[in-house]
Amino acid sequence: MRYARAMKYDAEELERFKTLNFVEYAFILGYSVDSASSSRRSVTMRHPNGDKIIIARQANNHWTYFAVHDPTDHGTIIDFCQRRTGGNLGQVRKTLREFLGSTPLPDRRAESVQLQPVRRDYVALRAKFEGMQSLAGHRSYLVDERFIPMALLTSPRFAGTVRIDDRGAAIFPHTDNVGDLTGWEIKNTGGFSGFAPGGTKSLWRSAFNIKDRRLVVAESAIDGLSYAALFPDDHARYVSIAGRMNPDQPALLTSVIQSMQPGSMVVAAVDNDDAGHEMADQFKTLVIASGRLEGAFELRGPDSAGDDWNAVLGKRRARTQHRGFER
Repeated sequence: MRYARAMKYDAEELERFKTLNFVEYAFILGYSVDSASSSRRSVTMRHPNGDKIIIARQANNHWTYFAVHDPTDHGTIIDFCQRRTGGNLGQVRKTLREFLGSTPLPDRRAESVQLQPVRRDYVALRAKFEGMQSLAGHRSYLVDERFIPMALLTSPRFAGTVRIDDRGAAIFPHTDNVGDLTGWEIKNTGGFSGFAPGGTKSLWRSAFNIKDRRLVVAESAIDGLSYAALFPDDHARYVSIAGRMNPDQPALLTSVIQSMQPGSMVVAAVDNDDAGHEMADQFKTLVIASGRLEGAFELRGPDSAGDDWNAVLGKRRARTQHRGFER
C-alpha cells in the first residue's frame, strides 16, 4: 500500500512539473525571449551559447518545447532540464521541486509569459521553420526558373515571406490571423509542389500597409509574386490560399477583406481554368458577404486558357530575351 501511494505521488509530481511555466524556468538557465519570433501561442527563446528553442502550452496545460538546431531535442520541462543539466531523473526532480516552491526564485518573473493553448502540436513545425535558411544566396530556382525578380523578393513588401529548406525548395509560410505559423507551401524544381506535413493551410501573406487599397488573392504564393512582378502596385497586399480552400480559410480571408480601407478592391488573381473560375466565385461571395468593401471585386485571369500567372511571367521573360537577342 505504501509503495502504491509513493508511485501515485511520483506520478502526480511529474504532472505538476509539466505544468510549470517553461519560459520562467528557461530564463533562469540563461535563455531570453525573442519577441520578434514569438506569438500568443508560442515563444522563441535563445541562449548565449547559440541554443534556440520554441515553447508552447498544450490544451492539457503541459508546456512543451522543440530545439531549432536538433530535431531530437524536444519534450516537456523534465526532458529540457535533464538534457541541459545532465542529471538523472532523481536530480531533475530535486531541481524542479525547488522551482515548484511557493517562494519565487531569484528573477523568476523577469520572463513571465502566459501562452494561449495550441489547438495542434505546431511547436515542431515552428522549430523546423526557424531552422530554415533565409533567401540570401538562393536565386537559382525562384529567379532563374520561376522568373521572380530578386528585387521583388527582397522588397519591403515581400522580405521574409520566403525561406529555403535543406533540399533547396522554396518555402512560403502560412499564418493564421494572430500570426501563428500553421504550415508552409513548398515549391521546387521539376514542378514539385506540396505543403508542410502535419501543417494546416491558412494564408501566405505579404507585408500589409495601412495605405493599401488593393488585396490580391492568388492560388499560390508564386502566382501572387508573379502577379506583383507583372503589375507593380505600391498599394497592393497579397495573400495565397495554396490551392482549394479548406474549411478554415474563408473566415481567415474574410478577416483580411474586412481589414481593408473603404473603397479598396479585391482582385482574384487565379488560373484561367475551371478551378480558377470556381475559386474566383468563392472569393467574390466572401467580398459581398463581408459587407466591408461594397462588393468591390475584380477577376484577373491570364488570357490563354490553362495558364497561371507564373506562366504569363515566363512568357514575358522569353519575349524580352528574344528581343534582346535580335538586337
